[in-house]
Amino acid sequence: MKPYDPKTGDYIIWIEAVRDTADEQSVHIYKFNARYIIAGGKIDLPDDPDIRLEFVRLSDDPTVIPSSMLLRLNGEEIWVNGGLGQTHYVKRYSYWINIQYLCVITPDEALARFESFFENRGGDNIRYAIRAFQRSVDVAFDSGHPCLCLLRGLTPDAFGWSKSGIADLEEYRYNLREGISCGALAPDDSFGWRLLGHVLSIKSLPELIPDSELLERLLSDAIEHSGDSSTRNLAKRLKATLSHSS
Repeated sequence: MKPYDPKTGDYIIWIEAVRDTADEQSVHIYKFNARYIIAGGKIDLPDDPDIRLEFVRLSDDPTVIPSSMLLRLNGEEIWVNGGLGQTHYVKRYSYWINIQYLCVITPDEALARFESFFENRGGDNIRYAIRAFQRSVDVAFDSGHPCLCLLRGLTPDAFGWSKSGIADLEEYRYNLREGISCGALAPDDSFGWRLLGHVLSIKSLPELIPDSELLERLLSDAIEHSGDSSTRNLAKRLKATLSHSS
């Protein structure tokens, strides 16, 4: 895995500012490129002027994954670990501030990391790494990688081949349909089909995609139009299994 370098990599700082008083509740979301923050220092939250946030420094070892970033929130210094969120309460202004420091991973990187969890399941800090990975997947999906819908909503148990590895099946199906509408599991989505092969160890295909017409279309299109032999072979096997069971 390549060294962690937020000065050159594609990392973001994700901030949720929630103000909850007897008179009002407001929620604002901000996303900043980490390189901009590291270079400039100040983090402006235009809709929440009472919150003052500044970059101080990175942890001493930037090759460690995940690294940490030291910020100053209304005068208080806080460490934010890469991948995992930090929530702080600013009492004077009745604010909850949730800060996450995330890598925008590509489908290639997501697939490599996902497969590495199977090779190293049960290792030290594996659940910490999985939670960080899942947040990065959410950011990457929102950034335009629909094939990663297949990894959204998986629990750490999923990475140990547990049958209970989908936290909320209805939510997972919703995310999957959303991803499919944006191009996931299209004939040229070889990453999505490879990920599907892993997820099928947790749930059967009809459980994941109960819409039989949609399922038939996805499989037929992959068999007829995919330029990737692995995708075609997987789709053929799945279609044959469905035909045999019906």
